[in-house]
Amino acid sequence: MSVSQWITRRGVLRSGLAAAFVPSLPALANTPETPETLAHDAYIWGYPLVMFGRYLDTYKAQGNPINRFVVQSALSTPATPGGGPNVDTIYGYSWLDLRGGPQVLHVPDVGDRYYSIQLIDMYGDCFAYVGRRATGTKAGAYAIVGPDWKGTLPAGVKAVPAPTNDVMTFARTFVADEADMPAVRAIQGQYAFGDLGISQRRRGRRSQSRRCSCRRSSTCPRPAPAISTNCASGWPPIRRAAAMSPI
Repeated sequence: MSVSQWITRRGVLRSGLAAAFVPSLPALANTPETPETLAHDAYIWGYPLVMFGRYLDTYKAQGNPINRFVVQSALSTPATPGGGPNVDTIYGYSWLDLRGGPQVLHVPDVGDRYYSIQLIDMYGDCFAYVGRRATGTKAGAYAIVGPDWKGTLPAGVKAVPAPTNDVMTFARTFVADEADMPAVRAIQGQYAFGDLGISQRRRGRRSQSRRCSCRRSSTCPRPAPAISTNCASGWPPIRRAAAMSPI
């Protein structure tokens, strides 16, 4: 099977738009495979993998932590780097490494506030959301599970399968105005990742005593640090990113 056929199956048939594109499949199947067409298809298939690998390398080179959120400490301004940030949204950013097992995302009860945590694989595809529209606003625990992991999750932890072992996340939290910032920072501080052992210990302590504070225990998921730099710093400037090429 050619790369173009594999991309068509993966991208088109799974998207719900198959009915519109199925008539074109026979034509694709009859397209002669030449070195030029194979190189073209390989470039399209591999481009996002290379670009997202560069984004991850940049994130690490800046000393940012893996499996932990980096968050904004102030609202965006016209001087904020990044692609069109909202002025009523505080952003968070992280990379996950799932090779050692699932990472459990803990989110607090945010009341009626809008928030979302977007999960993106190394192909650039958004494969899941945790947030008001997708999962509601109550507190919850969501295990981001890599493609090779086999195991059982603790009760109360919902599985979110990831297509790749490296996952990029974006957190967005609504801010009404500057006076709302303390409340938003308190919410941000409760977005946390932890492995399954940490998640189980955390839930066990909560069942024993509501007075237990995870922030004072090294065995609890670490709260997101209030980084003063913009959370989009892991992205190359937009003009430089546009000029990048994987070959």
